[in-house]
Amino acid sequence: MSKPNFETRIHPQIDAVAINLRNAVASHDENIKYLASGPRHLFSDWPVTEVPEVAAGLYSIWKGDQFVYIGMSGRSATPEELERRRLIGKTFGLFNRLAA
Repeated sequence: MSKPNFETRIHPQIDAVAINLRNAVASHDENIKYLASGPRHLFSDWPVTEVPEVAAGLYSIWKGDQFVYIGMSGRSATPEELERRRLIGKTFGLFNRLAA
């Protein structure tokens, strides 16, 4: 079964944006601009190296030039939890959400 022809864009400041939501809201214009114009990654090319295996983050879903969805994954994770998961080598957050 082939994957649908959807693409995702991932915010470059993955953990920082998702964990510190107050700052993300304060600078939401720049965050939204990046999610609208940043590099695209096809789901059919999954996994892609730009998506860390452990991260909290923002992402947008597109079908061609049509915006479909914006989401966040791992926002309740603390920096300590993210580091613990990195150390044990278990995927978490953004990677798992986009792999689904």
